[in-house]
Amino acid sequence: MTPESIAALAACIASDKFTNGMSSRGNIPSNPSIAMMFRQSGFFDHVSILDYDSGRSKGAKLIHKRSDKKVESSDAKNICRRLISKTDYTYIDELEPMYVILIEAMQNTNNHASAGKPDQYDWWLYQYEDPEKKLLHYTFLDIGVGVFESLPVRDFKRKFMELFSIKNNSDLVRPLLKGEIKSRTLQPNRGKGIPQIYDQSFDDLFEEFHILSNDILINTRKKSHIRLSNQFYGTLYYWSVKIN
Repeated sequence: MTPESIAALAACIASDKFTNGMSSRGNIPSNPSIAMMFRQSGFFDHVSILDYDSGRSKGAKLIHKRSDKKVESSDAKNICRRLISKTDYTYIDELEPMYVILIEAMQNTNNHASAGKPDQYDWWLYQYEDPEKKLLHYTFLDIGVGVFESLPVRDFKRKFMELFSIKNNSDLVRPLLKGEIKSRTLQPNRGKGIPQIYDQSFDDLFEEFHILSNDILINTRKKSHIRLSNQFYGTLYYWSVKIN
C-alpha cells in the first residue's frame, strides 16, 4: 500500500467503467502506520462506506475532478501555493516545473484518455506528506486508455511500425519522450504533453519522477524504463519533492 496505489484504488472503485456498476468490499490495511495513511488520504471521501467509524479525513488530500474538457489552472496554482509553505521556495514562479506538469497532465486526460471515443475520463490527484523522510509525494492519474493506446501513438505505430522495427511499447518510449509522436491537431496553441512533462521532470525541484501507462513504467530522472508483465489501463504520474 503506497500513496500512488491509494489514488489508483480510489479512481477505480469510483468508476462505473471499472466496476461495471457492481459494489465492492474490502478492509483497511492491518499495519497501523499504513492504516493511518489510508484513513488520512481522503479515500473515504470518494467512495460509499458502511462503516463510518473508519473515519473520514479533514482537508482531504485526494482530489477528484471531472474536468469537462477544461484545464483547471486554479487547482494547479493552489497545489503549488501549498507546497511553498513546506519548502524554501518563496514565489510560485519558482515552482513553474510542477505547475507545467499538472497543466499538461490535465490536458492529456482531456485530449487522449478516451482515444477519440465519446467517453470522458476524470483525473485524480493525491498529495501525501511523509514526515519521516521529509518528502511530499504526488500522484496524478486517469484510468483512460493509456498513453500507448492513445490516437497519436496508434497512428505512429500504424505508419512507422515496419520502418522503426517496433515490436512492442518499449520501442515507442524514446520517440514518445523526444516528441517524435505528434498530436493529430498539430495546433501551436496545444500543449506538448508527455515530452513537456519529461523535460520538466529533470528540474532540481523533484527527488524522483515516474510515468506508468499500459505495460510501461518510466523512471524519467534515471532515463530508464521497464516493460511490465501486467497492464495498467490509464496513465499515472508519480513524483516527490523534498520539504523542510
